[in-house]
Amino acid sequence: MKKVLYLTVLILNVLIGNTQNDDGARVAALAKAVEVEIKNDGWKSGGGIGLDLGQLLQFNPKVGSGENRLGFGGAITSFAKYKKGLLSWDNIGSLNLSIVKLGTGLLASTASFAKVNQPFQKSIDELRISSRVGYKTSATSKWSYALDFGFLSQLAPTYRGTDNRNYTKQFNTSQIKTSLVSKLFAPAYI
Repeated sequence: MKKVLYLTVLILNVLIGNTQNDDGARVAALAKAVEVEIKNDGWKSGGGIGLDLGQLLQFNPKVGSGENRLGFGGAITSFAKYKKGLLSWDNIGSLNLSIVKLGTGLLASTASFAKVNQPFQKSIDELRISSRVGYKTSATSKWSYALDFGFLSQLAPTYRGTDNRNYTKQFNTSQIKTSLVSKLFAPAYI
């Protein structure tokens, strides 16, 4: 037990000793980073994509354990950044979409005895665009003058049911009626 304690104290001393820097080295590293940043002027762009599939299937569930669930989702993000001297311009766009089906079987039967299967509900529907133009006060300063722009909306229409759930399509049954509550650019936030 004493050997483990001594080894732990020794490791902590080495880690703490290695984390302390003198200010001169830190300032030199910062100056070098500024030089590299100035040399790397121009456009940089990139992005990413993600897909999601989730499922919960219950066989012989306990009372109160919830419903079966099937969900699909995805996210796309891209960016474009420009830098020249003290000027910088950052642009980011992202799109997140996700739908989920809760439960199995039929949602309801209409008066004409037509069957309505469980519809998909919206989980996430978000379109975001942001842009920022900045101008540094000096080459070594952390301060900038900046102008920001942000936009938020959705892509697909949303239908609200009398059961207070958001659906991806409109339907009217004897139990649940839906109505359009939002669509592309309605609402939109700038």
